[in-house]
Amino acid sequence: MKRYLIPATKLLLFFAVLLGIGQFVKRGWQEWKQRNQDLATAISKVDEEIAIAPDESTRIERENERNRLAGQRISSSSIDWVWIGVGVVSSLLGLLLWGTYWWIILQRFGHTVPFVPTMEYYLLGHLGKYVPGKAMVFVLRCGKLMEHRVSLSVSILSIFLETLTIMAVGATLGSLAFSFLPSSPLPIWIPIAIAIGVAVLTSPPLFRKALNWIGTRRRIRQPLRILESFDWGLLLRGWGLSLLGWIFFSISLWCVIRGIVSAERLAELSVSTLVLACIAAASLSVVAGFLTFLPGGAGVREYILMFSLAPLLGDGPAFVVALAMRVVSLVAEGLGYGLTYTATRLTSNTKYNEE
Repeated sequence: MKRYLIPATKLLLFFAVLLGIGQFVKRGWQEWKQRNQDLATAISKVDEEIAIAPDESTRIERENERNRLAGQRISSSSIDWVWIGVGVVSSLLGLLLWGTYWWIILQRFGHTVPFVPTMEYYLLGHLGKYVPGKAMVFVLRCGKLMEHRVSLSVSILSIFLETLTIMAVGATLGSLAFSFLPSSPLPIWIPIAIAIGVAVLTSPPLFRKALNWIGTRRRIRQPLRILESFDWGLLLRGWGLSLLGWIFFSISLWCVIRGIVSAERLAELSVSTLVLACIAAASLSVVAGFLTFLPGGAGVREYILMFSLAPLLGDGPAFVVALAMRVVSLVAEGLGYGLTYTATRLTSNTKYNEE
C-alpha cells in the first residue's frame, strides 16, 4: 500500500498545481477578450457619434476620443515577443537569486543540499502558490528536502527566513521608488521609516525571536538551536541577493512594457519616471499579493500594476501589461522548474553511471 501511496500523492499534487495554473491562464484570457470587446463596443459608439456630429469641433473631439480608445487596443500581432522573452529570462534570473539565498540558508543550517536540486525545489514551490492557500509551498518544498534528510523544522524555518527577508526588501524598495514618482502622494519619510523598521525587525536578535515564536507555535523542536547560525553576515547576503532579485523583476516589467506599448508612447515618457514606476509596481504588487491568502495573489498583483502604470501608459496598455506580467511569471517559473528538474536528473544519471 505504501508503495503506491507516495506516487499517488505526488500525482495529486502535480494535478493540483496544474489546475491552479490553468485557472490563472483561463482567467487572464477571458479578461483580455472582455477588455477588447468593451473597447470595440466603445469605439462603435464613438463612430456613431462622429457620423451625427452637429459641428466640426464636436466631430474633431469625438475623433480624438476614438483614436485614444483605438490606441488602447492591443493584439497579439502588435506585441514584440523578443522583449517578452527577455522579460521571462530576467524574471527567471530574479527567482534564481532568491533561490540562492534559500540554498545559503540551508548550508548555514548544516545541510549540504546540492545547488541545482535546491533551485528545482524552490521553483516548484513557486508553482505551488497557485493552489489555494499558502500550505502547498511548504508541502512541496519540505517534502523534497526530506529526501535529503533535512528535518521539517529546518525546512519550515528556512522558508520563513528566506520569504520574510525577500518581502521586507521588496516593501522597502517599492515604497522608496513610489515616493520618488512625480505624482506620488507618499511622503519620503514613510519609506525611510519602513526601511528603518524593516532593518530593525529583520536584525538577527529580533528575527531569531520572531522565528522562534513561530517555531514554538508550530511545535517545531529546538528552533533556537537551528537559528544560532543566523547572524548579520547571513542577513546582509539575504538583503543583497533579495535586492538583486527585485532589480531583475523590475527589468522584467520594463521589458514587458517595451514589448507591448508603442515606441511613440514610450518616447513621450521620462526614462527616470518609467524606471521608478517599474521598480515600485514590480515590487509592491508581489508584496501585496503575498500578504493576501489568494492563490498567487490573484487580482491583487494585477490591480497594483494597473494602478501604478495607468497614469503613464493609459488604462488599456496598463491592463495588458498587468496580464502579460502574470504570464511572464508563470512561464519563468515553469521554464526554470523544467530546466532544473532536467539538470538534476541528468546529474543523478551521470553519477549513477560513474559508480
